[in-house]
Amino acid sequence: MSMFHLIFSLWVLLSASCWCMCLCSTSWLPHNFLRQTNKQFVQKTDHFWEFQEETNSWVQVQLPYDLFSCVNNNCTKVGLIDRKTITGERKYDSHKSLKKKDGDGGGPEENSDIVLSQRKRISLTKMSETSIWVTGESGSIYERFWNGVQWVIAPHDLPISAGRAISIFIVNQTILALSEVGSLYQMQLSESSQPVWVDFTPILSQSMHQEADQSPAIQIKSGVVSHDGVRVYFCTKNGLLLELNEVEPQRWVNHGQPPGAYVAGITDAASIKTEVVYIISSTGDLYEYERSSKPPWRKHIWKDETAQDNSLMPLLGYGSRGLNGDHSISLFLLTKGGNLVERQLNKRKWKWITHGRPKDHHLTSITRVVQDELIENFFSLFFTTSTGSVFEYRIPKHSGTVQENHLERWLNHMHPPHAKVARGLAGQQFQVSRILFPLDDGRVAELHTSGLGGENSGPIHPVNHRRKASIKYVWSILDAPETEGWNAEYCTEERGPTNCIIGSKDEPNGQSNRRSVTRRRRGNPAQEDYLSPGAPGIRMKESLEEYSFPDNWINKHYRLRVMHRGKSFFLIADGGLTFEYLYTESVWLWLRHDYSTAIKGIRNYSETI
Repeated sequence: MSMFHLIFSLWVLLSASCWCMCLCSTSWLPHNFLRQTNKQFVQKTDHFWEFQEETNSWVQVQLPYDLFSCVNNNCTKVGLIDRKTITGERKYDSHKSLKKKDGDGGGPEENSDIVLSQRKRISLTKMSETSIWVTGESGSIYERFWNGVQWVIAPHDLPISAGRAISIFIVNQTILALSEVGSLYQMQLSESSQPVWVDFTPILSQSMHQEADQSPAIQIKSGVVSHDGVRVYFCTKNGLLLELNEVEPQRWVNHGQPPGAYVAGITDAASIKTEVVYIISSTGDLYEYERSSKPPWRKHIWKDETAQDNSLMPLLGYGSRGLNGDHSISLFLLTKGGNLVERQLNKRKWKWITHGRPKDHHLTSITRVVQDELIENFFSLFFTTSTGSVFEYRIPKHSGTVQENHLERWLNHMHPPHAKVARGLAGQQFQVSRILFPLDDGRVAELHTSGLGGENSGPIHPVNHRRKASIKYVWSILDAPETEGWNAEYCTEERGPTNCIIGSKDEPNGQSNRRSVTRRRRGNPAQEDYLSPGAPGIRMKESLEEYSFPDNWINKHYRLRVMHRGKSFFLIADGGLTFEYLYTESVWLWLRHDYSTAIKGIRNYSETI
């Protein structure tokens, strides 16, 4: 064969190979990917991480950061990642300093002014000291139940046709669930003694039909159980105030709406005075509703109409009696500017009091707590902030004393390590000095006094002795189902401490009854490296109302899930194709799992996708 024919044959072979490789590659790449190869890299964030093999963990780097190319220990600088310029020539420095930790290569100390997104479905409801009901960001319902040995998790999801759940109401030993579309469901026992959810559509009276002619079905927006636990007040999506005062049979009362206003949220349900409800209108005004009064609606007006921050957030507030005298009334509320204000009735006169907020923080929710009567000097209120921290506000019991001047009003309890408290969601106290808070990553954390609380601690009987002002609170992170983003498990059917109901202590061969209470799979260590899905450039002083997750946020961002840590990862492409990155026989391989329709999201439960 001549040299010319040899060269020509090699050229044909290489051309065919290149054509085949391009064809195979483009079969799974986006349609216009190859047309965009001339585009330049555009930096859209200041969050960059470096993997440290020594500690087997990701560590955020400080900017500017030099990029090096190393070949045979010969390193050359090839690029630079600088800080991104934000609109208005502001530099966004997401992390001001790196905090070194014992046992690892250091972790980022997060800037206090990074605003978290607003979660839409998470809620906490207390049934008893041994039962806490939770709705997760995924729309699931589960119960944290103390079985006498340890806390276990039992699922109570709504049927698929009902959609996602957003809150739970427990009234007169009846459990109601509110779905995202505004429908109510009641938990009942089936003929086989299994709990099932049944539709609880409001039975409307004739007067309510007249009010609702323009809307064929009443859609519930939110609700609050009354202080005595026998009624539920609901706010509808079209701005009405409804009351459910009997379940069997249903008895609904339509209280309508304030003149010229719509009900946006219920801030207090009969905790100050029986059958008196305080609501926030869609324009941020406070209204008082008392059925027996004429007229029943009363607007609480600010004396200084020119005040900068007098528009209220439609959130649950805190009402109390006797804070400023035997016959005084106090209602604590939050403004849209993140400040704490009080509507106070003292000596038959109403007045507004502004308590403000911690420096450089924006308050987003109030946690209603039963006051610890054994603390002599002050009352406490707890708040969450837009950046994921918890603050305690202390109000002196006796004004004009020396202790009042030396009392630290705002106490920062910060947040658990490697996690932030969810913005705009109230916590739930289930015992004195033990408060549960939903976390931004879907889990639950407990803020409790040192040594009296946590995952391994059940209900505790309080000790009757006077407590000092210097109470030390600590954080404990509690387990949650993996549907909320972390690799926990529901209860099992096996006998032993992890059994959902019995909780028997089966210890073989007379071994000690002290046993690990973890429900994680063997070999799966607790996850600590959590990446918060923050939005670069969103500052506390900017608008908070517009910064919330869209309805399709989970489908867009929860497309990568771990099946077996370090062995298998599942990924969904924009077109709905499912890929698996599998580690087998010391090699990482890509596998494609075809299905007849496009896949939107994936979850793993009990080793099943």
